[in-house]
Amino acid sequence: MIWYKKCPLVIQKKDICIPDKMVILKIDDKPKEELSIVSQFFMTPCSLHHSDMFISIPVNSEKTYYDISENIGTHFEKILGIFHEGNLKAVSMQYLKERSKNILMELHSGGHLHPIIRDLYGSKDAQPDPIVLTETFTLRLKNDCFEHHDDDQFDIVWQFISDTYLHTDGYFSISPVGWVFDEHLLTSPTLTYLSKYDHQIYLDVDYQSGRVTNLIVLTNEQEQLDPKLDPR
Repeated sequence: MIWYKKCPLVIQKKDICIPDKMVILKIDDKPKEELSIVSQFFMTPCSLHHSDMFISIPVNSEKTYYDISENIGTHFEKILGIFHEGNLKAVSMQYLKERSKNILMELHSGGHLHPIIRDLYGSKDAQPDPIVLTETFTLRLKNDCFEHHDDDQFDIVWQFISDTYLHTDGYFSISPVGWVFDEHLLTSPTLTYLSKYDHQIYLDVDYQSGRVTNLIVLTNEQEQLDPKLDPR
């Protein structure tokens, strides 16, 4: 069964807003004892692999800002508001608070992280790929080749991603940890979940190692080039 095809990926940028102001935001500095699944999704890579990474989330409504503040921002030390022409366009966060990190690590060590989050970020022992320039090729996955599964809990995360990244940019990109391109991905909890949606799913794969460097989900509003097979 051929469950993918090589093809170019062209993302049509929506209205590009160049930030003209960045402001330190004050958010409740008392993180909740229980982490929502949205919190877990954004905190896990910072806790297990990239302690200094930035998390930047588009803001397109008061509700979005409230959700970011309540579920995510309260767990970070550094929070910046990114403005364009006086309007808040995104919230950028860095440096997970120690208390929040400890709560998440207890979930991880107890085996309580959600299966999709665990699938994406691996274990603490899994090492993310070093940030180097490598030659990659792009694959578009065939959604109907996956055995789709529902997940009411992760629906909350995907609704948040849809309301922010997909609504604002038309796509969402993430770098899975420890993924290698082979047929084991057909049973990936992440891909069997995402493939049920009417979205385009792409993987960037390193030519030399076969490691998956990026997972990209596009809405069908994005205009694509003809997906011709890569002659290589």
